[in-house]
Amino acid sequence: MEARNFYMDKEGWTRFLDLPNDKQAELTECLSDGQLKQLSKAINRVRREQYERGGEPKYGNLRRTFRKDELAFLFDYAPNPGIRYAFLTQFFFALRLGELQHLEHAEGQDLVKVYQPKNDRTEWLPVHGKTSKLMQYLDEVAAYSKAYLRKRFGEMREEAGLTYQYGEAKDGRPLYQFNTHSLRKTAITQFANHVGQELK
Repeated sequence: MEARNFYMDKEGWTRFLDLPNDKQAELTECLSDGQLKQLSKAINRVRREQYERGGEPKYGNLRRTFRKDELAFLFDYAPNPGIRYAFLTQFFFALRLGELQHLEHAEGQDLVKVYQPKNDRTEWLPVHGKTSKLMQYLDEVAAYSKAYLRKRFGEMREEAGLTYQYGEAKDGRPLYQFNTHSLRKTAITQFANHVGQELK
């Protein structure tokens, strides 16, 4: 199949997505890096305009990060050490929940290798301070599914009394002030406050 014969109508788009990565690359090799970036920006803009809700998010200016006392209180209610290690790892390395299943300790370099399914890329983060103690539990942490961890987090949130609900999703699911992603947001916010450079 040649690029000049490939039309991006609905059928063509489906055919393109079904192709292996090398074939997709072959069909788009005539585009420069700049053109691919422009195409990506245009697609993202159209997606936002067509499918994302406009205006302010439902939570408005509601604080979505934990204070230090709330964080400590939450961890007091971890049902077992493995769950505590999982959420401590997520917090100290500012990870997305789905990245916990894709961690590897590069011991010689004292780094954690993190595969990011969301971005389809790999990054290395420094093992720092007492986080080295968490490295021995990475296999145990990786064994937990996202659904299982979300359920355990919900129970911890309930036990800790951090249950403020600011709204409902379209499917009727309750929207809480704090969720598993709050651990990542809290870590990033604390780091920004510590270094005094938000961009960094």
